[in-house]
Amino acid sequence: MEISQDIKSEKSPNTVKRLLSIILVIVIFVVGVGSGYLVYNRLSEKNSRENGSVDKQITEILEELGSLILLPKDETPTVMSVMDVDSLKKENEEFYKDVVKGDILIIYSDKAIIFRREEKKIVNVAPVFIETDELSE
Repeated sequence: MEISQDIKSEKSPNTVKRLLSIILVIVIFVVGVGSGYLVYNRLSEKNSRENGSVDKQITEILEELGSLILLPKDETPTVMSVMDVDSLKKENEEFYKDVVKGDILIIYSDKAIIFRREEKKIVNVAPVFIETDELSE
């Protein structure tokens, strides 16, 4: 009977290996989750800073433009930088005739403005017409 008790009290090498494997998997999982959280957190902070920077730039552009022309106060415009001059000129040759790469396009519900920020000049202003397919009675 002593022999059988000694066998039961000894841990088999397979049990030890299995326990170490489980601990290793848990450690790897915790490190992976922690690393993922840190990367996500850093990217979120970076995006937040970039969005804040873009919002600040748009506010500055609208303040500069607002010193040259009366802008609607109750509306947030769409603000874009001109990158592809040729495609814009194909869309509307008359409105975009003097546009250059880097000009700012500001679109409100009732007007579109091209602003050359470096020179603090308004390049062009045009009314915005929204086309609808509805028939009026």
